[in-house]
Amino acid sequence: RDAQSRLIIVGFQAGTPEFSQELLQNLIDIYLAQNLDKRRRVQREASAWLDGEIEKAEQKVVKSLAELVSFSAQHGIVAMDEGANHILTFFQKAAEGLIKTKEQRIGLEALQKDGGSSNVSAAITGVKSPDLEQLHNKLSLLEAEHAQMTEIYSESYPKVVLLRKQIRFLKDRIEEVQSKAVSSIVETAKQQESLSEETFEKAKQMAMDNKSLGVQFAVLKREAETNEAIYKTLLTKSKELQLSTEIIGNNILTVVQPTFPVKPVKPRKGLNLAIGA
Repeated sequence: RDAQSRLIIVGFQAGTPEFSQELLQNLIDIYLAQNLDKRRRVQREASAWLDGEIEKAEQKVVKSLAELVSFSAQHGIVAMDEGANHILTFFQKAAEGLIKTKEQRIGLEALQKDGGSSNVSAAITGVKSPDLEQLHNKLSLLEAEHAQMTEIYSESYPKVVLLRKQIRFLKDRIEEVQSKAVSSIVETAKQQESLSEETFEKAKQMAMDNKSLGVQFAVLKREAETNEAIYKTLLTKSKELQLSTEIIGNNILTVVQPTFPVKPVKPRKGLNLAIGA
């Protein structure tokens, strides 16, 4: 959990049928494979969520394009009325706001589902939290004290053990606070997106109520372009996530390959006989 190197020792009683070089290597290979699969599973789940978002966005693109084609087929080529520019300007701004809030929400929610302390830190950049700053300050002090103590005492010294537990507790607490902060940011982004969608729909309705065919055509065209832009954003995010899933490596490696012992470690008969004599 501390992202530090781990030493795993697998022991067998020498001479038993279960003990073999091949079995020991298989155990190590299985452990490494399970660890890598666990690291990639979270990103696969985030990718599946994005696939669902892409499917919904694709349906909106198809629907808006169908409406645009139907309108064009029904009314033919239409001209823009000069007096309707202010209506389209308002609708244009509403469409741009919708794209922006959707991109923010998608990015934050993808970070949240992807997980990882670095992603959490990236999501809350610029958000000041007194509790989080206080916890980081305490953690820095404890880590500095722990570094000083380990220069004098061993890792088993009670004070060092206590400091290590306190550091672990603070790190867990920081992760919890960061997770809540990200959830709050994502929820705020969803609310902003919802407001942008309401504004977009009102602007669209206002423009479509205009009797000018040119205005109605421009609105339908802009709606199709907006849905297409959102769809492309989701596709880009999905490709980035798939690429990061493929290139993610294992955070555990075999430092020294296991070797089959030539003789048992215990008992050391020669030494015992010498001492006995």
